[in-house]
Amino acid sequence: MTAQTKPLIVSPIVPTMGRAEEIRPLLESFMRQTRKADEILVVDQNEDDRLVPILAEFPDLPIRHIHDPALRGLNKSRNHGWRESKGDVIFFPDDDCYYPDDFIEKALAKLEETGADVVTGRCPEGRGGRYQTEAMWVDRRTVWTTQVEWIMIMRREVLKTIEGWDENLGVGAGTFWGAGEAQELSLKAMACGFREYYDPEIIAHHPPLNLSEMDAKMVARVSSYSQGMGYVWMRHGYGLGHATHFILRALGTMGKAALKGERAKIQYGWGVFKGRLSGYLRARREVERYQPPV
Repeated sequence: MTAQTKPLIVSPIVPTMGRAEEIRPLLESFMRQTRKADEILVVDQNEDDRLVPILAEFPDLPIRHIHDPALRGLNKSRNHGWRESKGDVIFFPDDDCYYPDDFIEKALAKLEETGADVVTGRCPEGRGGRYQTEAMWVDRRTVWTTQVEWIMIMRREVLKTIEGWDENLGVGAGTFWGAGEAQELSLKAMACGFREYYDPEIIAHHPPLNLSEMDAKMVARVSSYSQGMGYVWMRHGYGLGHATHFILRALGTMGKAALKGERAKIQYGWGVFKGRLSGYLRARREVERYQPPV
């Protein structure tokens, strides 16, 4: 008689700050999952109790509410959450995203089918950048077109080995580097021998950026996100040619928008161009002595 395999514990980690009603679609999507999460850790950085009445509306969800305003920073909260969790398989929803009913079931099946350590997917709304159209094993070239933080489902061993997310990156980190943490995590994981599989059939949803309202605040936000990419390029040994390709691609976006008279997209492209260029140059000064793991 063969021993039964212990069921995997699935733990989504949801950092949140400054939002309340926006988390409702996410929790509703967890209610509809064909394969339920075993625990849902909501890492609440708010100073007040705004989430308490909303979380109370979902008594059938296995929510663990971690309320600690000192956990400022998206990646700091993610790291605290996964370390507190019991999960064998972990993923990190944004507090305003939501998932198809079969997301967990399909992602777990893909982990088992491929033997991958990390499985990623795409956002149909385009949030997170461009995506590959075919399923594939991820490498250092395709990591830039297969990644978004809230559609990465991974085995706990990955996080333990690489010590989680880089807390110098992401919203609330207090640095110049506003994004890029998905690629940074994946590159560390691949350097340590873990395998990652991308499948465009695994999807999740997120409200798109409103590019029709590209005011100075939004341009600064886009620029901050793009600076993070420059940091990751430098930190993980990408050369000037790679950086130049992506920096010039932003100029191409601006050029196409200019031909169509799309002022908002011109401003968006400028934010991306400025962020990627300054992020890479700043990273060269600040982390050029870093040697990536081999």
